[in-house]
Amino acid sequence: ATTTATTAAAAAASSQQPGSPPQSDTKIDQNEAGKGGEEGRVARWKRALLHGRGSGKAVVKQLKPFSQWTGELNEVNQRVIRADVERTRGGVEYFRQESVRDKMEAMLTWWCQQHEVRYKQGLNEVLAPFIYLQAPEHEDPDAAPSDDEVFYGFATFLKR
Repeated sequence: ATTTATTAAAAAASSQQPGSPPQSDTKIDQNEAGKGGEEGRVARWKRALLHGRGSGKAVVKQLKPFSQWTGELNEVNQRVIRADVERTRGGVEYFRQESVRDKMEAMLTWWCQQHEVRYKQGLNEVLAPFIYLQAPEHEDPDAAPSDDEVFYGFATFLKR
């Protein structure tokens, strides 16, 4: 029989030597591990970043929504943005879609333009989990965040 995550963590903590790394052979009950997994992920991100206490409401108010982006891919280091986007999670089919890559490049460019900063390598990996919330395999497509919500979630996360 498997041990629940809470029981396993307590057992590991009680048998662990001070300063030693956590034990890695702890089994987790699949029902416990699955609670709050894919189901409701979009709702949790929205609540945490856009609607909760200390949320990004101020960020949201000062940023223009992604839907107002004019389509100008004209940053000084635009080729770096595109190269990073093309390297983003290459092992995941969703990120190899041209439409997803184009949207990521546009969101990263729009964020840089609004903040009047140069793109920094790695921002593509910060954006990736937010974009991935729109992947059809996660939830009911009607529950997926809009492009504006993805953009605001990304921007709010960066502000925190």
